[in-house]
Amino acid sequence: PGKSLDADWRGIWYVLIFDVPESERHYRDNLRRYLKKLHMGCLQKSVWVTPRDIRPQYDDLEQAANVHAVSYLFESRTVLNMDNQEIVENAWNFNRLQELHERYLSIYERNINLLNASVHDETAIMTLLYQEAEAYVQCMYNDPLLPNTLLPRNYLGEKVYSLHCKCRNSIASALIKSNK
Repeated sequence: PGKSLDADWRGIWYVLIFDVPESERHYRDNLRRYLKKLHMGCLQKSVWVTPRDIRPQYDDLEQAANVHAVSYLFESRTVLNMDNQEIVENAWNFNRLQELHERYLSIYERNINLLNASVHDETAIMTLLYQEAEAYVQCMYNDPLLPNTLLPRNYLGEKVYSLHCKCRNSIASALIKSNK
């Protein structure tokens, strides 16, 4: 969350297809980890998609790891004859993301209630900060950060982001009060 991709998305999917032999499993696993860091979705083990233009990252990967020898990057308006929602449903695990969002919301609610209930010392406030940060990072690490037009109806990411900002401000205020 943050800046919406809607204004930038032109309906083009970037599809990365690769074929890395079993003898180079370490390279393949590292490539998959890198694609996850780019918030790409996995349609099949060797077919990954994103609505973001990843050509600059692909060029960097080419320079660093000679990826062109084992992969192709395509631009496409369609992928495997699926509509955009089918691509999203197949490439990303939104059920798991929903669980992480709901976990974050419960931690947020508990932490805000604790902050509002009484005065806390700095250690207690820092514990709340770490809990909130851990839950937020887990959500965002797994969030594909898709344009709004591609997000499922029940997507809670924007709410999580807004509450994360609110919680951080509340924790900062509590820290200032505890240091007075």
